[in-house]
Amino acid sequence: MSILEQITTVQGYGPNRAQEIVCKLEALIVESALEVGTFLATKEDLRRRFAVSPATMNEAIRILGSNNTLTAIYMALLNVTKHESAKVWRMAHYTDPKQVLTTNRRVVDAIASGDAERLASLLASKSYP
Repeated sequence: MSILEQITTVQGYGPNRAQEIVCKLEALIVESALEVGTFLATKEDLRRRFAVSPATMNEAIRILGSNNTLTAIYMALLNVTKHESAKVWRMAHYTDPKQVLTTNRRVVDAIASGDAERLASLLASKSYP
């Protein structure tokens, strides 16, 4: 029996209908031990089988498509970008560009030498942006 044949109409009303579809599809996928990338059915076939509106089916697909791992990675990248952008802004407002270059060279040298204490000291110093 195909996944499509195992689908029954949803019972809930309003926004819960999309979540009910998500729960049913996730359960069917797990029970059937489907591999990643397995084709279930077209969106229209699923919509008709669940007996829901196109908007409800679209919402269910949106929920199914969310990925917590990718969201966490994206948020971490945003935080790093924000932090690094602030450093660039501070560097741009130094009056002596040679001082910035010298400080950055010292940081690179500390990294290259593997001297963690010197690196930590440089990064904590007021001369590093």
